[in-house]
Amino acid sequence: MLLDLHSHVFTEPGILPEWFWRSFKFSVARGLGVSVEQAEKQVFNDAYWDPNGDTLVAEMAKAGVDRAVVLTLDWGLAGLKGEAKYAPERLNEITHRVVQRHKDRLLFGCGVDPRRPNAVEVVEHGIKDLGAKLVKLYPPAGWYANDKAHYRVYEKCIEHNVPIIMHTGPSAAHLLSKYSEASIVEELAADLPELKIICAHSGFGMWRQFAAVAQFKGNIHLEVGAWNREASQHPAKFFEAIREMMDRAPGRVMFSSDYCGFRDTLKPFASTALNLKQRAAEHGIEFTDAEAATFAGGTASKLVGL
Repeated sequence: MLLDLHSHVFTEPGILPEWFWRSFKFSVARGLGVSVEQAEKQVFNDAYWDPNGDTLVAEMAKAGVDRAVVLTLDWGLAGLKGEAKYAPERLNEITHRVVQRHKDRLLFGCGVDPRRPNAVEVVEHGIKDLGAKLVKLYPPAGWYANDKAHYRVYEKCIEHNVPIIMHTGPSAAHLLSKYSEASIVEELAADLPELKIICAHSGFGMWRQFAAVAQFKGNIHLEVGAWNREASQHPAKFFEAIREMMDRAPGRVMFSSDYCGFRDTLKPFASTALNLKQRAAEHGIEFTDAEAATFAGGTASKLVGL
């Protein structure tokens, strides 16, 4: 089974603050080598939005992805003027509605900024009433992951045995990686050894630091969301990174996509995950059948209780 631990459904522009879309459109335009105006016409047109999750599920079917966790983002306190159109409670309900429409394929991930006064209540509702399998946290929005003020949220996750999935590494716009550096995640893991921590993106280019701390903290897990460009353009480096991560954190390195609505991007990356052993062997890097299975979904399935 291929389980994507990290995906998003953008139902409409209002689910994220306007500053995010400005930054995101600029980044996409730069990657395509076109103007922002052209990117808006080519990419961010009416067809981009996925109000019911139907596009995501169709992309999963094409890619051979069996299940995916859809994560809610709460960036309303990220320091620039302007919240999302909806409060975090409503954002989670929107994601949950999408998941319920495709509950045989999708799983729900609750999201909240722990600085919110009602953050614990949002998490409690997300887990108990909406069935959240993960809690999505985003320190680059302006809060340190090891700030003791946020441990109340972590303790609620421990109470319900639900892992957190936390952004690590560089982020968009003015958001900063310093808030969830490897040493900070290491401290959190040491303080709360019962908390299951998933490092989204494994810190991107900082992955060796996260692999190093995961080696000595068994509650830290690594995933490779948004590494698809590395996998396609520099496959040998990609497989070498996965190999080293697995050597340091055996059984705790997982596939994920960070799918953000771009059609035909999931299939190539999913194919790499489904054929990890064979593709890596082409570059002289070896994985066992068991390692390939844990990467594709074996470990993730256990974390989300499947």
